[in-house]
Amino acid sequence: MSSNNKLAIIVLNYNKYEDTVQCVRQLLISQKTVYVVVVDNASTNDSYNILRSEFHDAENVSVIRNDTNAGYAAGNNFGFRYAIEKYPEINYVGIMNPDTLVTEENVFEKVMDKASLFEDVAVISPVLISHGVYDINHSYWDIPTYKEMIKRGFIKYRTRKMSPLIVLPEKCAYVDVVHGSLLLIKVEALLKIDYLDEGTFLYGEENILALRLKQAGYREMIDLEHFFQHNHAKKGKAPSLKAKLYVPNEALKSREYTCHKYYNKKGYLLKVFKVLNNIILTVSYLKERARQ
Repeated sequence: MSSNNKLAIIVLNYNKYEDTVQCVRQLLISQKTVYVVVVDNASTNDSYNILRSEFHDAENVSVIRNDTNAGYAAGNNFGFRYAIEKYPEINYVGIMNPDTLVTEENVFEKVMDKASLFEDVAVISPVLISHGVYDINHSYWDIPTYKEMIKRGFIKYRTRKMSPLIVLPEKCAYVDVVHGSLLLIKVEALLKIDYLDEGTFLYGEENILALRLKQAGYREMIDLEHFFQHNHAKKGKAPSLKAKLYVPNEALKSREYTCHKYYNKKGYLLKVFKVLNNIILTVSYLKERARQ
């Protein structure tokens, strides 16, 4: 890298080795110098062996396996600890979901150089391009209040609050929370907060990270000059009722945990919302099946 910043990217894989291969291959093509740590998070298929075989000759890629799947935060922490120990010279680590792509040459170098201009910035992310569409509305949001956390637990109220951006001369802006599918974190800040909170399995990690960084005196930033692609699976018909209920129910578990630990309040209303959500989603699923 032309700058003094050194980066290790964590790509967390769970049964999606095709996406992971594409993500990492494109990363190696577009970024001049970057360390990549692929964490197989106890996949139930042959992902680990396939990924090891795919990248055995890639000098800057390590493929490691987590023995248990304790969730998104725990899996990334497993990769963070490995990277920080193996590459003591790095001052940034990144999270990059397998369904993301970066195509701009050396974009991470540019983003890190920008973040380094601001001493209080711990996390920075480019703007999200979702299925080819500029998606600023999902690239950042405000840390939710307790009332907003509870309200958004009901599936009828999903809108996040977003404060207007105040664009700085460097073509970036302070924000509360950036999208968790791709972000860079200063190692110094990550160590100060003792890594990601592993109390959730899936969903809500971005809010918790933002809350903890704020408590530690750090801020987050979005780089409006650079972009990444997030080609997450589009919503379609759920293959089963269990699959349709999985995401909202896991999200509610994370909300309950966050309310209890970070807002010092109980989330009893979320238990009511779980029942209501499941009724609404079950009716929706049965209607879809009836139309088939």
